Amino acid sequence: MGEKDSTWKETQVHLHHPRTWDHFFGNPIILKDFPEAKSVANSFVSDGIKEALTEDNIATWKGMFPDQLPDGQIVHEALPANGEFAIDGHSLFGIDVVFSDTQNSSFLHVPSLDLVVSGDIVYGECFQHLGEANTPEKESIGLMHWTKLRRFSRVSLSREYIHAFEEEVKKWKDADKVEDAMKKRYPQRWNEFILSNSCKNSVAQLMEAEKKFSI
Repeated sequence: MGEKDSTWKETQVHLHHPRTWDHFFGNPIILKDFPEAKSVANSFVSDGIKEALTEDNIATWKGMFPDQLPDGQIVHEALPANGEFAIDGHSLFGIDVVFSDTQNSSFLHVPSLDLVVSGDIVYGECFQHLGEANTPEKESIGLMHWTKLRRFSRVSLSREYIHAFEEEVKKWKDADKVEDAMKKRYPQRWNEFILSNSCKNSVAQLMEAEKKFSI
């Protein structure tokens, strides 16, 4: 984080989904700089945090990132059933999403500003994380929620990407070839770690499903 602006008061830290390694493990650092802030999430997401903050899970990630993960992890305070909270006089609503690129997801809608904060539901120019959305059923759920978001924001790039990924997985059934094909289709995208993980998990899931089907 850069130098703190003394004129800015952060009152709420909202979490979109409970994936530990790239979303809420840094929460204690934010709260240290902004001790007056409150960590909040939809109750759906808060339940996911409880499941993620096990001793085994934390030990696994500390092993992968030694001396980098802060102590003092907490479960975010659950918002009311309608997901509403307020900042500077504006009502914000956390909207539950069963599955996007991970389970227990959500996005924020600010009606007064015609604004959506989509989190990891809508991607820009980063390779999309499909390492968990690695079955047709999960991908269909994600596409359903992208359809719901269309009335709030432009999601065509994310929808196009997931259809392209499905096509390459079914065509090649080989993680390395799928990765190469996606790089050729989307040369401007970055974060090859996410792409590689998505290819390996999705191809493995497809091959396992085909093996069970053939029995």
